[in-house]
Amino acid sequence: MKAEGKGGKGRQCGLLRFLILSHALIHGRTYGYGVLKEIVKLSDGAWHPSVGTIYKVISELVSEGHLREAGKEVCKGRQVVYYVITEAGIRELKRMADWVLRRVGTGVKFLTMLYAEMIKSGVDFNEVKDAVNAFKEMEGVIGKFLREYGNAYG
Repeated sequence: MKAEGKGGKGRQCGLLRFLILSHALIHGRTYGYGVLKEIVKLSDGAWHPSVGTIYKVISELVSEGHLREAGKEVCKGRQVVYYVITEAGIRELKRMADWVLRRVGTGVKFLTMLYAEMIKSGVDFNEVKDAVNAFKEMEGVIGKFLREYGNAYG
């Protein structure tokens, strides 16, 4: 998930690859417009990649053996091509997920230190309450994951 080119374009493509493979694994199969709807929903509308960009990345993932075509159907007069993740795609997704987790963990550590220092230095709580609420939300998501899967392998 190395950033390439100017303007973060490579970083966005890396994130898009990660999201497409994740979508395929989570939903069993994927298609371009389905990925687009999920990205818009998860980003609260902040990121809206073009369908053309999504299909370009899907095509790359197919040619690399990370996805394979899994059927076609006509929906509302348009042909929809579905894709499923391959074993190679699962390995690539695991590699990417590990990379993301390490960076997110580092970012959370720095943000925690930053907001703690801001609070200690007397910053008005209203200025940091969104961050505190985001930490609480992450705590809930991580706690749920650990309750469901934390003892699965240990």
